[in-house]
Amino acid sequence: VVEAGSGTTEWTASNTERGASTITCAANENDGGSYQLLGESIKLDSGNWVYFRLKMSIDDVDQTDFFAGFAITDTAILGGVTDRIGYQSVDGDSGLDFLVEKDSTETLTEDVGTLADDTVVDLEFVWDGAAESLYSYVDGSLTSTQTATTNLPNDEELRLSLEFLTGEAVANVMTIRKLTFCQVNLEA
Repeated sequence: VVEAGSGTTEWTASNTERGASTITCAANENDGGSYQLLGESIKLDSGNWVYFRLKMSIDDVDQTDFFAGFAITDTAILGGVTDRIGYQSVDGDSGLDFLVEKDSTETLTEDVGTLADDTVVDLEFVWDGAAESLYSYVDGSLTSTQTATTNLPNDEELRLSLEFLTGEAVANVMTIRKLTFCQVNLEA
């Protein structure tokens, strides 16, 4: 968590059924949080089928940075992690990108969607290990199919990962409505 500005960066869970949780950044450029599920346990190899979904909104999309997906253990997922897969958007741009990165070599599919302030977006991707294919979806529509997965991080176990940072001296907010992931072993 980075909190150089006023206030604190907090992830607040909802106490209502099907309620949304929020991440509110402290109010300074690049304040925010990097969150990872304990333990590297997701493996994108030929023996697994992996699913990821995040349904969320951001109050000011071109004044925030975020990454959501899977990554190796790191405290700065947007800033230089070596292995990851997921969606990202960076400060100054409302474009949504999908990326795979292995050993610091990245394949980026730019602008698979466009984010809008306070508008819910549904992000999903599927790794089909049997077919060795990767599919990404935005709001239920297929945005890319990748069978040439040279930079797929398939030699590392990964963690569920989310990073959200403000891009200005304002306490920007991400609202998370759903966060789902699963892995099925195809060889069992």
